[in-house]
Amino acid sequence: MSEIEVIVQSILPPEEPQGRFSIKISKDATVEDLLKQLCKEANVPVKLNFALRSNGHNVLQKRDSLTKRNIVDGSVLHWTSESINKKSCKCNTFSFLAVLSFLIGVAGIIIICAVRFQHLETIMDYAIVFDAGSTHTSMFVYKWDAAKFEGTAVARQLGETCNAKGHGIGSFESNPTGAGASLMDCLKEAETLIPSDKYSITPVYLGATAGMRLIHLRNPDAAEAILNSVRDTFSVSKFKLMNRKTSVRIISGADEGIFSWVTTNYLTNVFNVEMPWVKGPIPRFQYSSAGALDLGGASTQITFIPEEGTVIPEGYNHTVKLYGEDYNVYTHSFLCYGVVQMLNSIHAALIKAARPTVSTIDHVCLPKGYNVTEPTSKIFASPCVSGSVKDRNITFKGVGNQRECTALLSATLFNKTSCPYSHCSFNGVYQPTVTGPFFAFSSYYYVAEFMNLTKNSASIGYDKFENATTELCTKTWSELLQIHLKDEEEKKNLMQYCVQAQYISLLLHNNFNFTEEQWNSVNFVSKVSGSEVGWTLGFILNESDFYVAHKASPKISLLAFGLLMVLFILFIIAAVGLVCTSYKVNVSGGFMYVKMSSYDAI
Repeated sequence: MSEIEVIVQSILPPEEPQGRFSIKISKDATVEDLLKQLCKEANVPVKLNFALRSNGHNVLQKRDSLTKRNIVDGSVLHWTSESINKKSCKCNTFSFLAVLSFLIGVAGIIIICAVRFQHLETIMDYAIVFDAGSTHTSMFVYKWDAAKFEGTAVARQLGETCNAKGHGIGSFESNPTGAGASLMDCLKEAETLIPSDKYSITPVYLGATAGMRLIHLRNPDAAEAILNSVRDTFSVSKFKLMNRKTSVRIISGADEGIFSWVTTNYLTNVFNVEMPWVKGPIPRFQYSSAGALDLGGASTQITFIPEEGTVIPEGYNHTVKLYGEDYNVYTHSFLCYGVVQMLNSIHAALIKAARPTVSTIDHVCLPKGYNVTEPTSKIFASPCVSGSVKDRNITFKGVGNQRECTALLSATLFNKTSCPYSHCSFNGVYQPTVTGPFFAFSSYYYVAEFMNLTKNSASIGYDKFENATTELCTKTWSELLQIHLKDEEEKKNLMQYCVQAQYISLLLHNNFNFTEEQWNSVNFVSKVSGSEVGWTLGFILNESDFYVAHKASPKISLLAFGLLMVLFILFIIAAVGLVCTSYKVNVSGGFMYVKMSSYDAI
């Protein structure tokens, strides 16, 4: 049989030929021949987009033979258009809106996250503290993150210490207005360390120590006039005087001891706080706490935490709260036991022991060959000295006898005959057994440094200290003058280092009761972790508990961030919805094959 009959069903658009056609054609004909015969039967011209499909919905290639395409007698084909068989790649309005919505959503989320979680510049707080000691006044500037840590500042010293003009505000007793003026240069220096926009909110303090305590005992009106002069100066400065009475005041000996203890334990990281300016990890101090030994010009303080279970009598126990923890600390301040008042007391004792008419007295604690003349009015003006003598000038002639000097110091200064408590230091003052390491600073350090005992280690054995003291005290004044001195301060104190070294030995070993073994735990230092040891840093840390914490807040609130996040997520969801709509529109727009009602019937 050379001829076959093929059934063709039209699925063309309505404007094209419709219906079913029966085409008789040679079985060796091509698909193109069949298509031409179909157009002739339908009485329409042949169009390039006309095509035939098999039941598998595959478009038949026009050059293929019917035999190759398995078209036999009775086969059913579909007359269609090639444009219907191709999916449209055209973008409609919904596609454009989908892209736009998606970009808005993604860009919005990126922007609000960047604004919310950007690196916030830390808000810094500053404070200025003047340490008004008996011999000089020093200014310290401190800086810390205003957010604080557990309610307490993590502060560090900013810049170098500034020493004010004169010999301390106590030297202005006869001219109180000069006290405030002497601090102006240091206040100007503080302006170079603190940002100008912080001037008006930076508090400035002055704490006067033992020298002013003595002036207040002798002449309360003069002491108050000196403090008022300082208050007036601070009031007209660029910084903030928070309270006239408390911001400029004479601090108690107990406060001085406690604040020094805070400084010591803070710098040795007993409180275990992170200090951002220190590179690398900060080792935690291996002991639970460290004691503080401060030796100034007019007083000395000892402060430490006693062994657990020690019951401390009232007046000697103080609670310190820092970084969320409470510490029960023992402290006592000995007024008149600083190195200046110690020597003044020795002078007075020598004068009272001599005949009333003498004008020259051998001084066993001064180096041989050194003479100094002092008016008795100056010596006995101090509240640390009892009694009175006829006003005259006394020349002290140094004879340099260490053994007799030690005996004079012990007999004049330390009374150990009675103790109303279980343990005492001297003069009937309670003191628990010393425990743990101690940091000794101020004059403790200056004397040890002069004797070259701080070069390689801050810890000095008792024997080493005693041997160095003996070597120093055997030198005559002319021999002492041959020593290379590093500054004017050492030159001013050159004649006193021998007696000060003996005094330190007596104070620590015989009266604070450090055994020779415990002496090894005493560290003679001026700085720890790069900061000077003293009461001012501890004062600021304690004072910071009363400051309001200021945290750097994001530029966008959490509520606004949440609402905007939801909004932009909705934009992305909307984009997905628009993509689906766009797809459906494309499909329904006639670009996909659609069944006709008559198709199933074929």
